[in-house]
Amino acid sequence: MTLYALKQRLMNRIVIKNSIAASLLLSAFNLQAGGFFVDASYLQANIAIAEQQFKPQLSQLGLGWQFTNRFSVEWSQAASAADDAVSTVSADIMSLSSVMLRYGSVVNSNVNTYVMLGYSELNLTMTGTSLQTDEVYTDLSLGLGFEETIFNKSGLRLHFDYLIHYDQAELTVSSVQLGLRYVFE
Repeated sequence: MTLYALKQRLMNRIVIKNSIAASLLLSAFNLQAGGFFVDASYLQANIAIAEQQFKPQLSQLGLGWQFTNRFSVEWSQAASAADDAVSTVSADIMSLSSVMLRYGSVVNSNVNTYVMLGYSELNLTMTGTSLQTDEVYTDLSLGLGFEETIFNKSGLRLHFDYLIHYDQAELTVSSVQLGLRYVFE
């Protein structure tokens, strides 16, 4: 046997052993290989400024990668669908960008719950008789959510999330999201 043939045989064994080890690790933790996903959501935001509450609506699109059925990363962009006017003052989130990490727990084969940690940037516009502002706010974001697979064994999932996007001094921005996510597995 030549040195080259011996090297090839050794490399093949290493690859096979590593593949077996990865498969065992994934199955030991009940993990499945993931894939690319797209997300479309409706958001009902809650803006609390001093003593006033506003509830603008946004539509959101997201892209992400699901590493396992427990861990994923997602980028999303939301735009205003409707502002919320309280008497003569209105508040609207013109845009909301987020990068989130999700880590979850598998409840059963169709349901996952998860916590989210990430970063959000939002453009908040307020208009009124004495108040007019258009500012960009950034902050660490966190939240909770769950998703359920629709049509058993398909990549289509319904999800519900609660997120706190910004929480500083007299301004708090949070949202409730309802959407569909499709994972290309």
